[in-house]
Amino acid sequence: MKRRIYVTLAAAVVFLCIGLASAKAQIIPHSGRLEGRVINPSNNVPISNLKIKVIGKGETRTDQNGQYSFELPLGTYKVIIDDAEYAEHKKTITIRGGKTIVSNIRAAPLSHPRH
Repeated sequence: MKRRIYVTLAAAVVFLCIGLASAKAQIIPHSGRLEGRVINPSNNVPISNLKIKVIGKGETRTDQNGQYSFELPLGTYKVIIDDAEYAEHKKTITIRGGKTIVSNIRAAPLSHPRH
């Protein structure tokens, strides 16, 4: 009788551990968010339609409020402004599971655009 109780108890503990491990694996996010706003530092005006690239993951353009966002897998990335009319800007960011990284950028217009 005691043996049956121990075997049943041991089986219950094993199933409980497997269930907890499985639940934990399901709740760990495999991506995160990068978002920010781009402004002109001389007048604090948002810059719209500015191309922002995440190297190896894609690009987007800022909206009318100068805001941009990316959904990215976990990892470290280089973010750049890719526009001939603004000073080069490069930044390295790290995406952690389920987190939002805010990276605001001050982009100065060039007096002579690059071509």
